[in-house]
Amino acid sequence: MAIDRTLQALLNPGEAEDFFSLAAGVTFESSVCDRFLPANALWLAEFCRLIYRQELDEVASRPAGHRTRRQWLTSHGWTEATGHHFQAGTTRASLFTRPAGDVAVLVFRGTLGPGDFLIDLQVPLRPWTG
Repeated sequence: MAIDRTLQALLNPGEAEDFFSLAAGVTFESSVCDRFLPANALWLAEFCRLIYRQELDEVASRPAGHRTRRQWLTSHGWTEATGHHFQAGTTRASLFTRPAGDVAVLVFRGTLGPGDFLIDLQVPLRPWTG
């Protein structure tokens, strides 16, 4: 599978049509939560891309055949909890779970457009205390 390295893919990850292609054949290990696991990192990276997928409650229309976040998740054994767990403007969070109930991932979406970059710049800087 070729990786989309275009500027468009970087700036608008929600418009991708290849979610979970990098995680194909890789199982999310819910029992491993105390260390880095490359397989889980692939899944988490895909969740971070998928949360940028805008749904009909955010945009006026979608082309025929548009797959929603829920459709992408369901086809890979996950679900998105009903409702948004956090929403302020275009910043939001959703909860992705597996039907077995063995894992839940709270995924945040922040910067989505030029206006959000201005908001990001208003965050006060704090020294890192390690």
